[in-house]
Amino acid sequence: MASTFLYFITFGIHQQVQANQMITPLILCFFTYAIHQQVQACGGEYTSLTGLISSPLYPSQYPPDQDCVYIIRAPRGYRITLTSVRFELATDSNSCQQDYVQIRDGELWTSPSLGIYCNTTGYTRRSSSNTMWIKFHSDSSQSAAGFQASYTAAIIPLKFLLVTESPLSAYVAILYIDIDTITNFAIPLDGLRDPAAVDYDPMTGRVYWTDNVEKTIRTSNLNGSDARLVRYLGLDSRPDGLCVDSLSRLIFYTDAGNKVIGMITMYSNTHRIVINSSLDMPKDIELDKRNGVIYWSDRGATPTIERANYDGTGRQTLVSGGEYLKQPNAIALDTVEGRLYWADGGTQKVGWVDLEGRKISLIQQQPGLVYHGMDLYLNDFFVTDGSFLNLTQWVKTRIFRYGKDGSNGKNLFSHPSKLNDIRVYAEEIEDKGPNGCGSNNGGCSYICVPTPGNRSKCLTEDGGSTKGETPATGSSSKASDPTIPAEAESVNTKIIIAVGVVAAVVGINFIITLVLCFKIRSQSNRKEHVAFTKRYNKPKVTLEPSTVTTNGMPAVDDEDIYHSPQFCYREDNSNDAGETNCEQPVIITHRELYPYITIEKQSALDTGEYSKSTHHDEHDYDDLSSSH
Repeated sequence: MASTFLYFITFGIHQQVQANQMITPLILCFFTYAIHQQVQACGGEYTSLTGLISSPLYPSQYPPDQDCVYIIRAPRGYRITLTSVRFELATDSNSCQQDYVQIRDGELWTSPSLGIYCNTTGYTRRSSSNTMWIKFHSDSSQSAAGFQASYTAAIIPLKFLLVTESPLSAYVAILYIDIDTITNFAIPLDGLRDPAAVDYDPMTGRVYWTDNVEKTIRTSNLNGSDARLVRYLGLDSRPDGLCVDSLSRLIFYTDAGNKVIGMITMYSNTHRIVINSSLDMPKDIELDKRNGVIYWSDRGATPTIERANYDGTGRQTLVSGGEYLKQPNAIALDTVEGRLYWADGGTQKVGWVDLEGRKISLIQQQPGLVYHGMDLYLNDFFVTDGSFLNLTQWVKTRIFRYGKDGSNGKNLFSHPSKLNDIRVYAEEIEDKGPNGCGSNNGGCSYICVPTPGNRSKCLTEDGGSTKGETPATGSSSKASDPTIPAEAESVNTKIIIAVGVVAAVVGINFIITLVLCFKIRSQSNRKEHVAFTKRYNKPKVTLEPSTVTTNGMPAVDDEDIYHSPQFCYREDNSNDAGETNCEQPVIITHRELYPYITIEKQSALDTGEYSKSTHHDEHDYDDLSSSH
């Protein structure tokens, strides 16, 4: 009994020891696996509309030698906003060579960079599309608490600045800057030399820019892909200004080297010089896409701001030299209020002029600032300032944002380089048209340019134009839109019209002459035909009188016989004098000869009166006899 009890106790202890020996490794295995999975869980794809992203083992220290890639993917049409919650990385410098977080605008490691961060307290970055790429990197030296960021995906209209960056320092780029979050990146483009002017085409999502070293106009997608050459402008070219009419599918540019303003069609790449006279150093350019009007600044010997129609007609000076202009580097068009704003780099003045050139108003003057670019957004305007800041001996350019009245100035962005042109695109206020040329090229076979009232004009290859006054379907014109009186037709057009009129007159006279000749010819042929008919339809025989009946009518008998006289003819031969042939008389009855003649005429024929009053020659008689 005691031995049995001892056996059960010994067996229980043994089983517990064996169980502990089995459970302990299992617990250690699961714990190790969980830690391994948590470390390996860094990175991945996130498709929910909101979420959190953090470094491995957060909030504990992240492990060394990590490269975690997170891809946030939202539905098409959405944009992603990433906001830092906590940021603590181990690093010894601002170069971000050890531990860092890198953000890109897209889903690939080659997408435009939104920045690399290692020493910061927080950041907010917004994508331009529906994807965002994030990478966390740690080396083997140190560790820290790591980072955590929240993200949201929503439908947010595009609203950004495009700014060109000259190679005055080490930076050469076209910058994309989100207006709300100041998220910025350099569009990844190869071969940029000296980008000057820039604009955006929302219809295709493409960026257009000029390059003063390459002497070209180029284009690419907003992410830098599919870069193309639009036009090479020549060795003497200096294309300082550029503006895209996305409604009419036209590109306008200023060329201070060749002293011209040109136009290029986006659908056929057709090139046309619009203005080539009285230009000195044309700089910035703006377009009224509804009415087909160009506005430009000229910073030559006599600084001016001018306007003209798309075809170069209706040219007018709005502001000229004097106290306002010295270097009018930038202009911006406000079609809502009917004003053209300018920023002058020489007088440091910002002002506006109404679109008829009747009223000028100064907004502000900032001594020391050197304005290079300007554009409007709602009730604000943006300007680039290229003045030198000698505090650090670096060249710096700032972007200022002001109200339209010059108030509420704010330094929006600074960069250690020379920023030139600036363009604003805001999807919420985009003019989606159409205008007079917005549908089927306005019905034009060559170039269509819009005119006031949503109408259009067709330009011709020889430099002329034809007016097509059909309004665009489903569009209307604003009452405040400016109109420009059309000039008289060009000399070439007048010459062409005169030549056409002369050609038309000559052609008409030629046709009339042909008609008259045809009529005379027809009348002559008709007379000959009548004469011929009369000759061959008259009886050609002399008839003997017939017996008269009691009622006075001639007796017509089927047995009456008429004899045609014998006639002869001679056949000429080249070998001899010819041979004379004679035919025998033909005997016919009266009714065989006149089957359809009336009784009265038969009587006249029978009595011989008809033959006595009609003269016939021998040949007529011969012809008649031979026909029977």
